[in-house]
Amino acid sequence: LIASERFEDAQKHRWDGFLATLNPVLLRAYLRVLPDFEDIEFEEAAKAHAARFGDVTTALGFFLAWTDLGHAARLVEQRATEIDGNLHHVLGPAAEALRTRYPLAAALLWRAMVNETLRKNRKDQYGPAADYLMDCAAADLEINDYGTFQSHGSFVDALRKRHGQKAAFWTRVS
Repeated sequence: LIASERFEDAQKHRWDGFLATLNPVLLRAYLRVLPDFEDIEFEEAAKAHAARFGDVTTALGFFLAWTDLGHAARLVEQRATEIDGNLHHVLGPAAEALRTRYPLAAALLWRAMVNETLRKNRKDQYGPAADYLMDCAAADLEINDYGTFQSHGSFVDALRKRHGQKAAFWTRVS
């Protein structure tokens, strides 16, 4: 499109592609050619769209790639029930990126992975899950307000009630 000097069509293709995929490369290319100040408006629209995107994991990936940890943390907190705890390869690095400035969001990601591991009785993942629970305990020292979420102690108590019989996991936690 650009080679054919169809610049408006190229921009429409970039924007539509971003809206469908949250691909940050498309958004950067789109924003790069906008007039001054218009890029800020479209960047904010893009972030708002990402926050509502159907797949929360894709949205989280976008905010991390965009290096917008504040939006990533808000996304995690607002859509915690939608997070797929099976996606350790995404959630683990995301939690690490958030742990210092946004410990509650990091803890929610670790909790999702712990819950899913125990729910599915994935014994091969008990070691990492125990580490995530310990990461939650460390984050608890930095969290002043859990808002609507369970405190760390309440979360552990609930885990023990539901999964107390999984001695192999609890031995690793100790």
